[in-house]
Amino acid sequence: HHIFLPAVPYFLRSSDFVVQFQQNQKSQAKLALVKYTFLLIAGSHVLACSWCFLAFIQAGNFGDGLLKRNNWILFWYNNNYEEGMINPIGEGQNLDRYILSMFWSIQTITSIGYGNISPFTPLE
Repeated sequence: HHIFLPAVPYFLRSSDFVVQFQQNQKSQAKLALVKYTFLLIAGSHVLACSWCFLAFIQAGNFGDGLLKRNNWILFWYNNNYEEGMINPIGEGQNLDRYILSMFWSIQTITSIGYGNISPFTPLE
């Protein structure tokens, strides 16, 4: 039971709730806010996954390779990691890597500079 993204506009146009919401002028601003918030989150997700994948390509894996080959995760880890914090190193640390990647992505899209997560290699 998967909904494919190309089908979403069809479902939105055929929804009585969405049609009534669109016809209400006061709702136009709210609808635009919801639309752009969704686009920001979806775009940030794609960018975050791509950013994390770059580290994987350079390291060869999400385990010890991240600590042996230069990549943005190694750079962040060496400069920011403290015991008990988010730990992006290891095969089972997918959520921590995603949180760091999503933080970088949102920060990149919405502000200037990268703060404590920055590109480290020419590929990045």
